Amino acid sequence: MALPSSGVRVSACSLNRRILFENLVRRSVKSIFLVATIFAFVAIGRGQSPETFHGRLGNPEKIELKEGKVITETYRYDSKFRITIAYSKSQIAESLQIAPEASELRDVQTDPVVKQDELQSALDRIVSPEEKGKYICGTFLNVICLPTNDCAGVRWDYEKVSIYYNSGNGGTRYALLAWRAKPVAGNCSTMSKGEPYTFNKNW
Repeated sequence: MALPSSGVRVSACSLNRRILFENLVRRSVKSIFLVATIFAFVAIGRGQSPETFHGRLGNPEKIELKEGKVITETYRYDSKFRITIAYSKSQIAESLQIAPEASELRDVQTDPVVKQDELQSALDRIVSPEEKGKYICGTFLNVICLPTNDCAGVRWDYEKVSIYYNSGNGGTRYALLAWRAKPVAGNCSTMSKGEPYTFNKNW
């Protein structure tokens, strides 16, 4: 989705500032995508335990362990989605990724896609409105991240979680829900400044 043109001539200084800002945003969103592919999110810790999700989703198809503790669990959900939940060292869910079951998240042009509403509906059944908290703001992420250019999408901010929907060719490739370290309040202006995401796939 292209941003509307203002028709205003941009100075070299303004252009440099804009390039620096876009580079920063691109790196941030690219980090989200990289984390999604390895199924890990850290510095966020208000989620649930593995036992809680066993009750909601059944037995996981795959469990990854480290030092005897769960790092990730992967589930098949509703016969058409794959869900991967990443846990902290204290065994609290930090992120939840949901994607079409057949997707390997390799190519933004050819990966399977679904309507964003389908992913949203599935997330609503797995993570209750009370767990998300009050809706704060939605932000379009219309950025370019070379070389794969696969970072565009939208981010929905809630008091207790943030949800990133990644855009593909004609639909949504996946959604990534991250629990916040603590509830936040604000509006679009405060959310756009961002609370930086920190990632550590190995704790």
